[in-house]
Amino acid sequence: EYMAPEQRRGRPCPRSDLYSVGRIAHELITGELPPRGWPEHGGRVHPRLRPHGLDAWLAKALAEDREHRF
Repeated sequence: EYMAPEQRRGRPCPRSDLYSVGRIAHELITGELPPRGWPEHGGRVHPRLRPHGLDAWLAKALAEDREHRF
C-alpha cells in the first residue's frame, strides 16, 4: 500500500521514498490511506489536511510522476 508507482513497476528511485512517506503521513493525520492517484485524479482533500496547509505538501509528495515530487 505504501509503494510508489515506479517502484511497483520495478524502477525505484530516491523519490520513491518520498511517495511512501506521503502515504504514511496522510494515514497518520487522517486515519486512512489516500486513494491511489490522489489528488491528481479528482480525489477530494480530507478535511483534516486543509487547516494546516498539509494538502499541498501531500499533493507534492504523492505525485504519481516522480518528477513532480520534492
